[in-house]
This record gives sequence, C-alpha cells and structure tokens, in this order.
Amino acid sequence: IGLTCRVGRAVYGTFEVLKDIITSERNLLLLGKPGVGKTTLLREAARVLSTELGKRVIVIDTSNEIGGDGDVPHPGIGNARRMQVPFGTAQEEVMIEAVENHFPEVIIIDEIGRAEEAKACRTIAERGVRLIATAHGTSIENLLVNPTLQDLIGGITSVTLSDEEAARRGTQKTVLERKSPPTFDTLIEIRERGVFAIYHDVAETVDALLRGFPVFPEIRKSGESTMFEQLKINQEKTSIENQKDSELKIFALGINASYIERALHSIRLKGRIVKNIEQANLIICDKKSLEKKKEILEYASNLQIPIKVIERNSLGGVKDFIKELKNKGKPKTSVDFEEVENIIEEVIEKGVPKEIEGNPDELQEKADLIEKYGLVTELVGLKPHMRLIIYPRRK
Repeated sequence: IGLTCRVGRAVYGTFEVLKDIITSERNLLLLGKPGVGKTTLLREAARVLSTELGKRVIVIDTSNEIGGDGDVPHPGIGNARRMQVPFGTAQEEVMIEAVENHFPEVIIIDEIGRAEEAKACRTIAERGVRLIATAHGTSIENLLVNPTLQDLIGGITSVTLSDEEAARRGTQKTVLERKSPPTFDTLIEIRERGVFAIYHDVAETVDALLRGFPVFPEIRKSGESTMFEQLKINQEKTSIENQKDSELKIFALGINASYIERALHSIRLKGRIVKNIEQANLIICDKKSLEKKKEILEYASNLQIPIKVIERNSLGGVKDFIKELKNKGKPKTSVDFEEVENIIEEVIEKGVPKEIEGNPDELQEKADLIEKYGLVTELVGLKPHMRLIIYPRRK
C-alpha cells in the first residue's frame, strides 16, 4: 500500500518566457510528461489573463489541482472563476456548460485525455472561446498516432490521389493527410522544466510531418535569452532580400515539384509551387527544358521573371540549389554558426569563461559574432598563436 501526496504551489513569473504566446488570442495546447510543470503554467496563465488583462477566465478544475479543494479558490488563479468537476467523466459536460451559461472569453482545462473531451474542445473553439489546455505526451508526433487525442491537432485521414497528383508529389497514390483544421493553433512541448519547444502553426506542422518533411520548433528556456533563435529568424528574413516578394513563388519546368517542396522545408526557406506562370517570381528548369520549352521561357523573360537552370535534376541537386539561393547575399564567412552557438550556450550554462584556439582571422570573426550576442570576448597572445576567451558576463 502506498500514498501519493501532491502539493500544488502558485509559482509566480514561471511563464514570462512564454508571455507573448499566452497573452495572445490563439488557442494553446501544452504537451508534456507528468511533473514538468504544465499545471503550474495553467495556474499562472489564469492569474495573468484574469487579473492583469481583465479577461473573463473560467478554470475547469477536474482534480482540484489548479484552484485547490476549498470552497474558496486559491488566490494563485487571480480573478478567474473555477468550475469543479463532480467526477472525472463529467469534464466535457462542465466544459460545455461553462460556454453556454457563463460567457467566458478564455477557458482553461487541465489534462485532456478522452475523445469526448477532445470533441468538447472543438465545440468550444468553434464558438469563438479561446482555449488553453494540457495533455500528456512527449511530442507532437505522439498526438498524431493517438486516436483518442489526434482530433486536437486536426486528425488524420487516408486519401487516394490521382495518378497525375501522385506523380507530381512523387508519392504513393494513398497518402495520409490532415482531416480538418486543428482545434489548437499553437502547441508547446515542455521537454523538461523550463525548456519549451514551440510550434507556432499547428496546421502547417502537421502537414509537414504527414508528408515526411522535417519540422523546426522554436526553443525557449526559462531565464535565458532567446537570442539564438531570434538571430536565426533575422537571417532567414534577409536571405531572399533580392526577391520582390518575401515568399518565393516557383514555377517548375522539368523538375519534380516534390523535390522543390521537400528542399524548401528541409532548408527552411519560405516558398511554394505555383501552376500559373504569371504568379511566379522565379522559374526553375533543367537543361532539357531549357532547349524544349523555349516559347515558355521567352514568355517568362518578357514578364521579367528570373530563370534558373539546375545542373542536377535530383533531390540532392535541388537542395543544393535552394541552399545556394537562401545564402545569396549573405557575407561569406568560414565561421560555423552552429559551433559558435554551442560555445555561447556552454559559457552561459556553466558560467565560466571558455578559451578556444584557431586561425587569428577566424577567431576575430567568431569574436565579432559572439559580441553581437552581448557577451564579452578577449583575443590574447601573438600571431599565429592567438587564443579567444569568451566570458559569461554581459556587456
């Protein structure tokens, strides 16, 4: 015989790193294994949304972990109203009652675990009430294969493609696709206490996963700056600065469209395939099409649409081309960005200086890049035996 004693605590300020997301108007699902702080985040979200922003917030408290078991809710949930659930299987009924009778702007739910509760979430979202909820799981892939909860992110259905469409995509005729719009717009994986992987667009993420494309969540850590991710975002925004439009609209001639789509996803360049040449701002073709499709290419030239020829008509060749396109206009450097990021993370995490050796010119480039993050660096020694010291303190 054992006894489990769970003590809920109101930990203020725990969601500062996620404040921009929690205070937005998007439906939010928190995903994580037991004990990583999901309920603590919900409690703090209820307090801030109800007290600081003045929202009408209702907490569906099934196990009394958010607002406590007393007649008066714990002050940790601020001005939010609490609706207790008499027994576990009645949670979806209380959720619907909250919408129909209490006019909430935000409903907060802890532990969605049954198909009926997932269906109630969709009903609430379709009525225009914002949802913030939690579910057990370690990743978004878990939800995709969970028949009970997959409706939270749109569900999965099997689709039979035409021969033409299957050939265009480079896939089998029967594929898996998202069944409906997801209930939750944004999903946050709580990988461990204070470490969050954020999928800002759940629909786009699910579509990418079902088509076998890699997905890249934004990583945030409590108490640390998100400077790494922000710098990456800024670099991606400037990578196609020579394009008239921020999004590449590619018309493919003789190139498998699925190669281009997979390359765009894996290299994280914003773009899509268009079927109408007038909508394109870039034409990609192979050498054979350059000779056989002269009339189309002349028409594109008259429209002043740039035409690029790919040397190797393969997935690898298309990826190399897209990578070159993304890096166009960036200053050439021998510095490995990922290596520099790892060095900075190590210095910040351990709190001790780190010393590295290398070519003096390369060390100077690394020092310039590290100082953009706000850390202090120092070059010591004489050429050609110089060293770079990175200090954990900020400028």
